Amino acid sequence: MMLRREFKNAVGYLNEILPKESQLKFIHWDFHKFAKSKSANVLAVLGAVAREALDLTGFYYSGKTAVVKKKATQLSRTNTGRDPSLGDIRTNSGDLVR
Repeated sequence: MMLRREFKNAVGYLNEILPKESQLKFIHWDFHKFAKSKSANVLAVLGAVAREALDLTGFYYSGKTAVVKKKATQLSRTNTGRDPSLGDIRTNSGDLVR
């Protein structure tokens, strides 16, 4: 709980200094606790979060990074003509391995 509170505070601080269109969205959801609920529909909740994330960011990627570190450094110095990343989803799957 302490880590969640600190992370939420950090996101709140960053959102104070970021423009509205670049602000972060913090969603706390305890998978382990939710999965133990008798009325839990875990896939429905995960699907809703994924749908919202796709709507906000406009992309989905799952897998290994195809660019090696040296190439990534070279690419970062060139203009690829692509927009910068609009978002990132981070998860802590510690509850999944209990």
